[in-house]
Amino acid sequence: MGYKSLLLATMLCAALNVSGKPHLHGSGTLFIAQDNNLWQLQFVLPASDVVGFEHKPENSLQAKKALSQSEIMRSASNLFVIPTSCEVTSTDLILPFDIEMPSSDEHEHAHDHKHDHEHENEHKDAQKHEEKAHLDFEVTYVLNCASTINQIDMSLFEHYPSLNELEVLKITENGQSNSMISAQSARVMLK
Repeated sequence: MGYKSLLLATMLCAALNVSGKPHLHGSGTLFIAQDNNLWQLQFVLPASDVVGFEHKPENSLQAKKALSQSEIMRSASNLFVIPTSCEVTSTDLILPFDIEMPSSDEHEHAHDHKHDHEHENEHKDAQKHEEKAHLDFEVTYVLNCASTINQIDMSLFEHYPSLNELEVLKITENGQSNSMISAQSARVMLK
């Protein structure tokens, strides 16, 4: 039941935050939910701050950057200092796009000229929509903590220098609260 409560609390927090809030480059969100000794931390970070672009990788350099950043996000210790009494029990990473290494063989990417104009227009419309979309990387960690934790220090600003701030929304045994942190003040107080 504990994990389901965490999930519900985080989903509620996310729903309240997402409704009507504009997507801002340089500004991410951290949702924190506590259920007894279980803590869930969900980071929502603009793709532009994580990889420097907001579209599916278009070349091997962008694909390598996206793969590299997704590996950084898979390790909780890259985003925050794990309290000594805690153990990361799960990690869930949601990428905003599929990452495929583009082939260097130009023939593999050549379009069949038998496509009709209607199909080409549909493709162009979808591509325009993707270019305008604001994409986010999302990663969720669940911690099981043997004792009370009062704070968590964030280290993600070292990996994402264009990220200026992180809005922190918390639901803990002490109630609900929100705060802002930055690279200059990267400590989240939990009590």
